[in-house]
Amino acid sequence: MFFTRYRLVKYIIPLFLLLYLFMVWLRPAIGVRQDEIFPFFSWALFSHTSEWETIENALVVHVIDGRKVGGTRYLIPSREIRHQKTLKNTANVCVQREECDEVVEEWVYPIVRNVTRGDDVEFSIVEVSIDLRDVQRDIWELASGEIDHSDFYKVDKVLGSWSTVRGPVWVSGFQSSAPFDDRWESIERVIGDSEPIISAKYDVHLDGNRLIYTKESCDPVDTYSRFFLHIIPVDVDVLSGERRQYGFDNLDFDFKDQLYMGGERCIVEHEIPRYDIAGIRTGQFISGQGNLWQADVELEGR
Repeated sequence: MFFTRYRLVKYIIPLFLLLYLFMVWLRPAIGVRQDEIFPFFSWALFSHTSEWETIENALVVHVIDGRKVGGTRYLIPSREIRHQKTLKNTANVCVQREECDEVVEEWVYPIVRNVTRGDDVEFSIVEVSIDLRDVQRDIWELASGEIDHSDFYKVDKVLGSWSTVRGPVWVSGFQSSAPFDDRWESIERVIGDSEPIISAKYDVHLDGNRLIYTKESCDPVDTYSRFFLHIIPVDVDVLSGERRQYGFDNLDFDFKDQLYMGGERCIVEHEIPRYDIAGIRTGQFISGQGNLWQADVELEGR
């Protein structure tokens, strides 16, 4: 009797998931208007995303008491539903950028310390996307436990990073399909192995088609002031029609909209065009008050 029930449970769950995914596909075709097909699955997950994509939040642990965690370890999602609810509520606060650090310290630090049994734990809260076609393809492996829900994650955005002892250490708003751990390691490698092409209020490193701005000690004006970035091409014909008259690409950006680290050390990453570049002019400014700093460099067609 036990084995019969086990077999029923083993097959009912995958069949139910397949039915749910089928309803995801069928819903637009049949014009269903209600918010939910099943009362415990919210269709709000699919708001503002493509038909086959859903967005979730996750918590990733990087370092526990000085020991780096290998790979990408997701502490949340977990079997504790209350942890997932806490993370979701925290992420909502951080997206609004209102009292984010205080809420993380009050709500998330205790969970991280309790689960990892560590004192100084570095972690990030991230936004991930899941392609439901991947879930549909591997539904049997997921149901049997061969793979985990997090195996379908693609990190799209880092809402923030913290140490349970030192507070905020890295806040980011980048979009990337590459694992952010690998991307961060590559940035550290460039900073350590190359000389900056610009040494000013920020040191600026050039690596392929990206610039990496670094500053060892930051204050609020360093992070809230807008960056201007003018890329001067060797051949102005590569520019769009409206930019040719100026002779450069205007790629101004805000600190918060790029991959960056906050706290005592500031690091900003920004992609630049792949065409041959004759020079770069960059710095920061406050609207109506002028430039805080400016630096120019000639690159001789790099």
